[in-house]
Amino acid sequence: MNSGKDKRFRKSESKRKPYRITLISGLVGASILLLFELVSYYGECRDLAFAAPLGLFIGFLAAPEIEPKHFKLPVLWQLIFGGGSADYCLVFSWGLEVISQFQQPL
Repeated sequence: MNSGKDKRFRKSESKRKPYRITLISGLVGASILLLFELVSYYGECRDLAFAAPLGLFIGFLAAPEIEPKHFKLPVLWQLIFGGGSADYCLVFSWGLEVISQFQQPL
């Protein structure tokens, strides 16, 4: 009886493996960029708000490189998150320019 239960456990474990790898790599990427921002720019709120999601995207982008056998379409995965991180950078930088244009000196 244990062998059947072990097979089911391994099967369900292998289904969760890509999500676990993705989550861990995303959190590590976000942590590394946040740490870099804290050290280099003294933790300005605007820079931290930019670095955390960008690190998350970069971590998600790296997940198929860490465990390629657990992803069915790793190239598609990397295209989606690579494009997402590029779009995020463009939108965030554009948003900062628009905000700075509307700020009036006191």
